[in-house]
Amino acid sequence: MKSALLCLAVVCAVLASAPVARAESSIVSFPVTDASGTTVTLDAKLNLPDGDGPFPAVVMLHGCNGTDLSWEWEEGFLERWGYVSLRIDSLGPRGIETVCGSADAAVTSDVRVGDALAGRAFLAAQPFVDAARIGVVGWSDGGTTALKSIAGDIVDQVAPNDMFEVAVAFYPRCQSDAPDLDAPLLVLVGSEDTATAPVLCEAMKQEIRADHGFDLVVFPGATHAFDWEGAPGTYQGHQMRYDPDVTAIAYMRMRAFLSQHLQ
Repeated sequence: MKSALLCLAVVCAVLASAPVARAESSIVSFPVTDASGTTVTLDAKLNLPDGDGPFPAVVMLHGCNGTDLSWEWEEGFLERWGYVSLRIDSLGPRGIETVCGSADAAVTSDVRVGDALAGRAFLAAQPFVDAARIGVVGWSDGGTTALKSIAGDIVDQVAPNDMFEVAVAFYPRCQSDAPDLDAPLLVLVGSEDTATAPVLCEAMKQEIRADHGFDLVVFPGATHAFDWEGAPGTYQGHQMRYDPDVTAIAYMRMRAFLSQHLQ
């Protein structure tokens, strides 16, 4: 992990000399090196709001099933709210379709922290992004990555100016023994989530130090993937039901949280 993080200085230097042209939506690429020394070129979908900026920005992290970058997913709301968004594909460029249910997954949340920080470095190098206002939002496995990306052990290895200003995690795997947090965190989870149990997030909130704030919202009756319109009902033994009312409230909370810390 340390190697993956230290390589970001090189990534920043390369990207600073090659900014992306101003456009509404495009597929971009950037390198990241993992702890084994392997360099992978990641793909990501970059979306921009109207105007000239510089804008605040958000790195978006998918769940264990990956993402289709041609899919017009949630990034539309971030554009409307005035953010640049960068949706990273951590699996496709590595030739992996899914890491769901895989205890020995090749692409762990620790590996994906390196992806997230490389995405942040990419955004910070763009002239239309305010490098001091970049956050991260993740869903499920991506949510776990988002909260890990602001953990104290990560912060200790990265320059302060290269860290995320805020993190939002939808139904992540929380850990009560996780390192202290060094940026504001919002966790949104359903009370009936059996895939990433909310009790672990409640324990985490009680046990860790979060000097910058840790907001935990547990939605009564909601399951894992409550904001996914295509939720299958049941997946790998876990209930997954789309709940539009909970989704509306969750996204309202996220918008307010991001605005508080990035606007």
